[in-house]
Amino acid sequence: MIYNLSYDRKTDKSFTYGLKYNKCSYSGTGDIFVSIICGLITNNYDLDFAVKTASDFIYKCVSYTYKYENDRNQGVMFEMFLNDLTSI
Repeated sequence: MIYNLSYDRKTDKSFTYGLKYNKCSYSGTGDIFVSIICGLITNNYDLDFAVKTASDFIYKCVSYTYKYENDRNQGVMFEMFLNDLTSI
């Protein structure tokens, strides 16, 4: 398992969210992760929801990209999953 831990200063609550570790990593996933969180918080979603949404999105993109054996430095193939975010 791999976990994300977040703390919401406004509510003084912490959250953890875990997913199965897929044993691979790609460049740029942290940038995508933070961008999703910032976008959701800016649109008044709470931090817990934002972290879960970003985590699930990254997990899905990494799992999909891994099937194609791309160079990890090329990042993840995320385009086909953008509808997951725009439909929120």
